[in-house]
Parts: sequence; structure tokens; C-alpha cells
Amino acid sequence: MHIRIKTLRLLFLFTLTLILWHFDLSSQAHKSFKADFTILERNSLKNDSKILKGNVNYSKPDNRLDFLINFPESQKWVIIDSTMQKYRNDTLFGTSVVRGYQDLAVFKELLELKSNDFGLREYGFEMADVSTLDGTVYVEWLPPASFKTFIKSVTTASRENLLQGVIFTDVEDKDFSSTLFEDYTFVEDLPIPLKITQHFIGKEENIFKTIYFENIEVK
Repeated sequence: MHIRIKTLRLLFLFTLTLILWHFDLSSQAHKSFKADFTILERNSLKNDSKILKGNVNYSKPDNRLDFLINFPESQKWVIIDSTMQKYRNDTLFGTSVVRGYQDLAVFKELLELKSNDFGLREYGFEMADVSTLDGTVYVEWLPPASFKTFIKSVTTASRENLLQGVIFTDVEDKDFSSTLFEDYTFVEDLPIPLKITQHFIGKEENIFKTIYFENIEVK
């Protein structure tokens, strides 16, 4: 009887320890990213270029991305799901649909870069092939049914356990979107790239975008 009671106590303590350990890990999950930013963007098909400066805030629980722009003029851009709303002096002056999910995915991935999969597994992509060349690990991912109409595959590249790049290939076997992560630093326990370079090719767009971060906060 005493042995049984002791065993039950041990099981209870073990279960309680697991629960507390899980809660501690959950409490340490990073939920927000803030930083000062500079964005250089050029659309070669429209001969258009711009420079933006300000502060960016990504909230993972809300899946919301806020750009507080102070140069060249004060504006606020809010991206939730696939919709972008633009404000000037708290007055809404524009609403548009964000193509794809890349903008939100990039900032969400900044909180989870240790996974090195760019969140693809969460979106239902499946690993199809793995190869290594000169210390860089390349992984090919195949899309779920909901993405197969426009994505043939995605390739991620990582080196020294840090994500270096992501390339999206369309159903015509053409690379239409790429993102490179460079100049890593550590904030809290997270590896954060200080420079992100993106290239997107569309029917009327050939966009090159570079984002630089400073004064990064992760919570």
C-alpha cells in the first residue's frame, strides 16, 4: 500500500514537472518583433524606386504587421491576413490585397528561424529532397493542393544551421520569388538577419527589395 502511494506521488510529481516544463517553454515562445527599418525598393518594369524609413512591429498572436513610416512622409501601413490598409494622420486612404503570403511569412519566420523551413511545414509543404554542397544544405519542398496551381516547389538553403535563402518556383518551372537572409546577429536567443533581400517577378512587376534592421527587440 505504501509502495503504491509512493508510486502515485512520484507519477504526480513527474506529470506536474512535465506540465510546468511545457508551460515554461510556451511562456518563452517569442510573440513579437520590433525594429527600426530602412527599405530600398525598385520595380525595374515600371522604372520606379523608393526609400522608406521607420519602425516595424509584427505581432504573432494577431498575425499583424505594422509599418510606421516616417520618411519620406508619415504613414501607417497595417497588414492583416492578405489585406493592407494605409493611413495618413489616422485617416484610411488606401486598401489593397497583398500578393501571396511572403511579407507576413518573412516577419513570422524571424521569430522561428531556428526551424530553417521558412514556415513551409506549417503551411502543409512536404520535404521532397535534401542535398549538401560546400557546407550548404538545400531542401526541396512540395506544396499542398491549395498552392499547386501556382507553385511547383520551394527550395530552402541553410548553412551552419542558419537559413540563408528561400526560392519559390512556379508551375512553369520559373523562379518567381526569392528571399535571402544575411548579416546575422543574436537577439535574446534568436538569430536575426540584419539584412533581407527579396526579388519578386510578376506579369507587371520585377521588384527588388532590401530591408535593413536596427535596434531590434524580440519579446
